[in-house]
Amino acid sequence: MTTTYHLYLGDEPVLDLRDEPGILVSTSAPPPRPGQGPVTHPFATATFRTAATEGALGAMLRGAPDLGSFLDAAIEAGYRVERDAPPAPDADPADPDPPDAASPPGSPWP
Repeated sequence: MTTTYHLYLGDEPVLDLRDEPGILVSTSAPPPRPGQGPVTHPFATATFRTAATEGALGAMLRGAPDLGSFLDAAIEAGYRVERDAPPAPDADPADPDPPDAASPPGSPWP
């Protein structure tokens, strides 16, 4: 199951990240040229939300050996990390009022 994390600098959202291999979406760089693929990452799919923090977060992400190390480094650098709550094991995706998940939305890392 994929987990989504949101990073904040103060109250400003700066990065949305899923713990699965995928692409890194820049807020400051142009899209890839025709024939070129997007920038990919081996353990994260991420969307940067601010140009001002993209360089530092991108460097931390590229330098981290795994997701936990990246999140720990981000916290050490002053970012707040929140994790989306996973659905309850018996949750019905069609249920408009699902039971509470094991971890409430906005739970901090780890």
